[in-house]
Amino acid sequence: MKEEEQEEEGHVAESAALTGSCSAELGCSNPYLYDQFRLQTTEQRINQMILLQDVIYCIKTAFNADFEVVYKRKVQELQRVKDRNRHIQGIMLELGVEEKLWEPGLSTSEQPERLLTVDDSEIKAEKYLTPEQMEEEERKMLEEQKHLAAKGNNVRDRALDDMMDGVLEVKKENILKMVPQNIEMVV
Repeated sequence: MKEEEQEEEGHVAESAALTGSCSAELGCSNPYLYDQFRLQTTEQRINQMILLQDVIYCIKTAFNADFEVVYKRKVQELQRVKDRNRHIQGIMLELGVEEKLWEPGLSTSEQPERLLTVDDSEIKAEKYLTPEQMEEEERKMLEEQKHLAAKGNNVRDRALDDMMDGVLEVKKENILKMVPQNIEMVV
């Protein structure tokens, strides 16, 4: 009985050694494959190459499907962690605790399309501006300062911002958010 089991185990190991593939373990085997030591004619070799290409394609598709499932699960978990971090930030804000939380993200190996993009935060050197661009920037800053100065002198706009937060009509949602100040508690 032990000899039969050893022969079966030896046959399975020998079969994998002869075929040279573990694709059956991955669920992508082809029953029409030849043993690699039994290939004799050119036609058998050509057929074997085509069948092996099919097995390779099957393995790649199975891997990509598994990868997509794991990738989507990871993105969901990252989103769940970000949502919890937002909730924790709200609680920390209420408690007055200022601490930076770790924000998870995908690495560049998981997002190869980001590999060739450069963020402004990654650039350490100061941007070079031509004299024309510098004049344009100065002109824009002067216009912005003039606009802010003109806006600051408008008494009506300042009063509107101070008294009613820039809104002429009070909405029903804002009425509910208002805190009554002159109410005395009766005990």
